[in-house]
Amino acid sequence: MDNSQVKQLAKDSFFYSLPQILPSFANILLIPIYTTFLTPKDYGILAMLVVVSQIITIVFWLNMNTGVLRFYHDYEEEERKKFLGTIALGSLVYSFILCIIFLLAGNIFINIIFKSGYIPFYPFLLAQILIVFLGTAAIVPAAVLINERKAMQWSSIQLLSWSLTTGLTIYFIAALKEGAWGKIKSQLIVAIILFIIYWLITLKHIKVFFSWKDFFKNLIFGLPLLGKSLSAYLYQFSDRWILERNVSMSQIGLYSFADSFSQFVRIPHMSFTKAWMAHFYKEATQNIEAAKKMVREISYYWATLMVLLTLLFCLLSRTAILFLAHKNFHESTVFNSVILLSTAYFIGSLQIFSLYSLSFVKKNMPIFTTTLIAALLNITINLLLIPRFGIIGAAWARVISYAINLILLYIASQAVIKISFHLLPLMKVILLGFATFWLASSFEFDSILISVAKNMVIFIVFVFLLFLFNLLDYSKLKNIILSFKRSKNS
Repeated sequence: MDNSQVKQLAKDSFFYSLPQILPSFANILLIPIYTTFLTPKDYGILAMLVVVSQIITIVFWLNMNTGVLRFYHDYEEEERKKFLGTIALGSLVYSFILCIIFLLAGNIFINIIFKSGYIPFYPFLLAQILIVFLGTAAIVPAAVLINERKAMQWSSIQLLSWSLTTGLTIYFIAALKEGAWGKIKSQLIVAIILFIIYWLITLKHIKVFFSWKDFFKNLIFGLPLLGKSLSAYLYQFSDRWILERNVSMSQIGLYSFADSFSQFVRIPHMSFTKAWMAHFYKEATQNIEAAKKMVREISYYWATLMVLLTLLFCLLSRTAILFLAHKNFHESTVFNSVILLSTAYFIGSLQIFSLYSLSFVKKNMPIFTTTLIAALLNITINLLLIPRFGIIGAAWARVISYAINLILLYIASQAVIKISFHLLPLMKVILLGFATFWLASSFEFDSILISVAKNMVIFIVFVFLLFLFNLLDYSKLKNIILSFKRSKNS
């Protein structure tokens, strides 16, 4: 992989990371406000609404966005506009019909999905359905901006969305004391604004046209991935369903807080995924052997970077929670859940290379199968652990299921695209990371400053050992960093 490729990938990753990094840092600073004006029960209600929102989103989107991303470059200019017009009109009509059905059957729907009576249909679930419907307007704009590598424009929209939502949320929960409903109301208002923006972008890139052939082609491509989405939903959110039937809403809130705090580890993953997909598809289309060599090198440094970031986050997480969060959230179950969930998200970040290898060769069924197996095992583990261990059992189930899914995806992808990954050196990095965290956790100090200093010294030693044992190559790392800096300045 030459420097120009690294430069472009780094540049795209940088811009895609902004809507993840900046809000995440800001959300950490806003923890004192959120945890003061939102109780653990409020966090629990919001967590369950996210669970409902995700399943509604899967049904509304039907993974149509993945097909648009994949087939975008298969069309010339005029035909592409017709294709995008087909998807824009088809998704709008389909999601509108579903929205009406969900609204009419709302009370029946909520009685099926929730055991407790904490969350009424009006206004909570009503607003959530409308938010998902309005969000489908992003399908075409996302495909256009990502495939055209207009990362800065796409990131600007996401930052605008976050800024408006955060400002309104703070006003509603802090000034008006509206609790969980204040956050949902702010999301609904911003969804209406984004709906208008997305359609303004869409109308610039489409022709008003509809083709059943193109619509079904796009739909059929995404159906196996729909199975993956449903399976992913099961092993991402099945713990919430089982928790809702075994613990209080406040306990769900504590778990949700730990999960949202752990999302910080996912920031690099989510931003890199967008940049990597377009970059890998283009490179693999031109030269599959060159693409395989590129994956081999990038995957190792990517995984090592994620080890570094996850370890640093875990070392500082307890101190950060004690310093930022309200005392209602200072529980050992929260601290331990953060460590386990962060580990799970690290494991999940390693799936990207196998996932897109399978997607490129249009072998989507293994993606569905492996995720389904992991999901069913996740549900089984949750059913066994949650009644006995509560939210800690749910966190452990997440780690185990993510690891199983990673292994299964790796086996499936190697069967279609053989890539010689740097597995042995990577395992050494991971084991060294676990040993470093165990050492840091073996002794704690009452002073926050001393604890932070101790953990930072241990982390620096860990980095030094990576170079000492030749697990990191200084010259290659230097080239990547320089390319990254040049991409930010260009």
